[in-house]
Amino acid sequence: MARNSWIIRSVLLGSIVVINALALNARAAMVQLFDDFNDNTRDNLRWQYDENHFPVEESGGVMRLFSKKNGVEQNNTVTSVNTGPVYGAKWEMDWSGGASNNMQSYGRLISGSDFIEVFFNSNVPTWMLIGGGIYGNGSSYSYPAPSTSVAVDIFQQGLDIKVRFNAATVFTYSNITIPPNSYFEGSNRVSPPAPGDAPGISGGDKMLAFDNVSFYVPEHSAMVQSMIALGVVLSGLACRRRVRQSSSREVTDGNGKLMTDDESPER
Repeated sequence: MARNSWIIRSVLLGSIVVINALALNARAAMVQLFDDFNDNTRDNLRWQYDENHFPVEESGGVMRLFSKKNGVEQNNTVTSVNTGPVYGAKWEMDWSGGASNNMQSYGRLISGSDFIEVFFNSNVPTWMLIGGGIYGNGSSYSYPAPSTSVAVDIFQQGLDIKVRFNAATVFTYSNITIPPNSYFEGSNRVSPPAPGDAPGISGGDKMLAFDNVSFYVPEHSAMVQSMIALGVVLSGLACRRRVRQSSSREVTDGNGKLMTDDESPER
């Protein structure tokens, strides 16, 4: 009975290990911090910078992009590089500066012409969710901005894509998969005026800061494979023990004591 119990426990444990490994693999992605900007140093291995007049700054533990600084209008755009396969992204955004027209201030998860954009409309003010390409075109959601900060979370959940602002789900893209070659793009720049608007950016400096940019990346396949291998080994050992037990013969020693096949002097 003790042996049968050991066999059952081993098979169950092996099966559980394999199932857990497969479940881990099915989740496919884990959050990995890309840059928290705490070193206050620009990193050309992580970012490509597009800038004029004043450079993109990394200071105070954030990355700062300006569309206007010291009275000078300008363009600051950053693009993540060397990210590898990506299945979603998280980042924090903070706006500093008064209302104005003629600005493009956003963070995006982008792949070619396909993008999910979080845009700051300083005139309302509001954070706007805008899709392009496979994500549709135009505004999908407007999030009133009680403060000028928002934490964005875009991730794959089954066949859908969930978008969260400040930990609350605000929008779902149904039956769409995030292209694995997606990357992050942040921008704060001058844009052409709409019909009837005066050109230029009014007021003082306009800054968009980013922090804690992270990506959903594939789980470590080596861990999954090791867990599966362990489960197979445990189940295999249990099966071998079962075979040996079923093939044992009852023999007696000279005193009439029962002996297993393992103990028999004939072996």
